Amino acid sequence: MAEEGKGGDPEGMWSQTGRYSGFGLTWALSVLAFLFAGMWLDRRIGTEPVLMIAGAFLGAGAGFYYLYYHLVIEPRQRSAGDGGDRK
Repeated sequence: MAEEGKGGDPEGMWSQTGRYSGFGLTWALSVLAFLFAGMWLDRRIGTEPVLMIAGAFLGAGAGFYYLYYHLVIEPRQRSAGDGGDRK
């Protein structure tokens, strides 16, 4: 008896785990990258916490957009391409 749809595919599970872990890591790394870029610019210009905070928010926004695009928009586009025109 084969169980369908009950998680019987360990390769698929690991693939999805890696995919979603990658999305989370991408978000965290974008926040950190923009945060450190803001810190570096603050030291060079002398505007201590301003650009660091702006960089953290900008990185969070960029990371969120990346997540939103890959988890919401891209699947919609794929399903619209499979099923015909959706508006």
